[in-house]
Amino acid sequence: MQVSLKIQKDGLNAIVNAVGQSIEESPKKIYIYAGILKEAGFNIIEEYLIDLKSQITFVIGIDKKNTTKNLLDSMLKYTKDVYVYNNNQVVEMDSNIYVFEYSKKATVILASGNLSEGGIRENFSYYTMLEFDLNNQLDKDEYKKYIKALGSELESDKFVKLNKEYIEKLVSNKEIFSTKQYVHTVKSISELLGKNKLEEEKTTKKENDGGSLDDVYYGSAVIPRVNLEEEKFDIEIPEISIDEVIKITEVEKPKTSRKKQEEEIVYDDSINENIDNEYSQAEAMKDNNKNDYIDKDSEMYDPELEKIDFDESSTLDIENLLFSKADVKLNKSRTKIIDKNSDLNVEKVEDKEEKLKIKKIDLSNVSNFIMELEAKALKGQETTIIKIPNYIQETIPNFFELIDKGKNIEINGQKIKQRDIEIEIVDVKNNSKYVDRKAKISHKKGQSFIYFESEILKDILFNASDIARIIKLSSNIYHIEIIPQDMQEYKLWSKLCNQKFKSTTRKYGVM
Repeated sequence: MQVSLKIQKDGLNAIVNAVGQSIEESPKKIYIYAGILKEAGFNIIEEYLIDLKSQITFVIGIDKKNTTKNLLDSMLKYTKDVYVYNNNQVVEMDSNIYVFEYSKKATVILASGNLSEGGIRENFSYYTMLEFDLNNQLDKDEYKKYIKALGSELESDKFVKLNKEYIEKLVSNKEIFSTKQYVHTVKSISELLGKNKLEEEKTTKKENDGGSLDDVYYGSAVIPRVNLEEEKFDIEIPEISIDEVIKITEVEKPKTSRKKQEEEIVYDDSINENIDNEYSQAEAMKDNNKNDYIDKDSEMYDPELEKIDFDESSTLDIENLLFSKADVKLNKSRTKIIDKNSDLNVEKVEDKEEKLKIKKIDLSNVSNFIMELEAKALKGQETTIIKIPNYIQETIPNFFELIDKGKNIEINGQKIKQRDIEIEIVDVKNNSKYVDRKAKISHKKGQSFIYFESEILKDILFNASDIARIIKLSSNIYHIEIIPQDMQEYKLWSKLCNQKFKSTTRKYGVM
């Protein structure tokens, strides 16, 4: 048995590369034990599982935070051997183990952390790789003992074999993430008051019988109506300016004499459909304090009205104030105009609609595709490719032209759609330019991505989130620039990456 220690850091020795390389060697059996499994992490591993004929066993921990129904349904598409451990309990399952069994050897990856995008690709992580030689009887026996011990707990009541019915049960019991349990509504004041009363009843009942009560959902409870008419409140009422009640506007008219012009100043009903109602309310308040609505410099101002008798025992209809809806919506913009020929300041009402100008991109004529790269693979076939998700090809098919101009071929039993292209590759960091006239755009049947393939890419290093700017020069000639994060121009191109890839934090943009 061979043992080696690996360190995942700075995009090198990524666990996902070791896992991907092991899967590409077509193992007979695969065992994945993941105490914490996140959907983004599984999506990365899933790319290698499509069209795989291996016997797969998943043993995972589930919880309300990370596990989704979609994740569990996806796993059942690849195998019926999915065992789950409920991590919502006090004692949780911790594991991150990958086992790949071949006819002559077996490879085991003992990783730390969890099966997430960061855990298998970006985080600083130590992991151990074991390799058993199954032609050696001693190694073969050791491997059998290892697998037996690994599966010894699966038949216990700690693990449940997953099926569609159990997934529905997990959803209904809220044992896994569900959007239903995170729907919040804003309660009205009456509901909150009703809630307090229900809480008092709940506490009283609990004290009386000494038992525990189930959760009370106030959204479905009958909320008692609270009569506030008999209650007295001290309310501070702000002063209202006459400008907030009455608005004067100027109507367009031909030039006339000043006297004629003053006669033609009218109230503009378009300012507010309910202006008369509000003015009537102002008139109704004149018995309390008419001066509140009259300028002190006006001749109508009456000093005697400053003396107000206020009845402290009077009450306000708080219920109507709190629970009524506004009848008026002021949506007219006002521009104050000072007429030099008049003593009045008038306001001109104008309709203004905010118009947002959006430049629409013609997706059929896209010539630039800019993307943040994932960490470069250092071993296997992926050292010579740049991957792009399938849904990008569906969005801008004329940029790749793989669907229309690609040829169907078969390599090692795998069906591939492929077209020959020429690529100019620029390594911006090293200021080097290369040309590959035998490059290709390819897509393997069942894979979730297409890829540019060139032997030149094997010698160009890049890290996660470095940018690839792909320019289509003609139907079969592409120009690719690899721009690292420490270059000055990276800031410019990163701003154009304004769309987010699915199930990852990486972004892309088109021009």
